[in-house]
Amino acid sequence: MEAVTALAHRRTGGDRERDRHEPSHTCPAGPGVDAILMLAAYGELPAADLGRAVGHMVRGEQVELNRITGVLDEVTAAGAHADVWTALAQAVLLLLPGPGVKTRPRLGDLLKVAVRAPVLAGARDCRPGAGGAGGTQGLEPAHP
Repeated sequence: MEAVTALAHRRTGGDRERDRHEPSHTCPAGPGVDAILMLAAYGELPAADLGRAVGHMVRGEQVELNRITGVLDEVTAAGAHADVWTALAQAVLLLLPGPGVKTRPRLGDLLKVAVRAPVLAGARDCRPGAGGAGGTQGLEPAHP
C-alpha cells in the first residue's frame, strides 16, 4: 500500500516545505498519482485493497475526502477507469452513512467519480459482485 501512503502524505500537505523548494512532479498531484498510474499500467495495482485503505483512512480522519477524491478523479481522467471503479466500489461501502447518520461532507463529489469511472471504462450495466474480505460487495461489469 505504498501508493496509498504516498497519496495520503502528498495530498494532506506532508511535503509542503519541500514543495516550496523543488520543481513540480510530472503529475500535478505528485507521486501518489504517479504511483497509482504506474501500477495500473502494469496491471499490478491492488485496486480493491486501495479502495478499502482509502475508506479506512477517510473514516479514521487520516486524510481528507476531498483530497482523495481529487486524486482519484485525476487517475480516472488519466485512463485508469477500471481500477478506480474497483477501488471506489470498496471505498464507497465504507463511507456511506448508516441509517440516521449524517452524510460525510464531500461524499457526493466522490460518488460522482465513482459513477464516472465505470462509464469511462465502458460498462453497460452494473450488478453487485460477489463479496471480498469481510463480506463486502463490489461492482463488476454485467456480462450479456
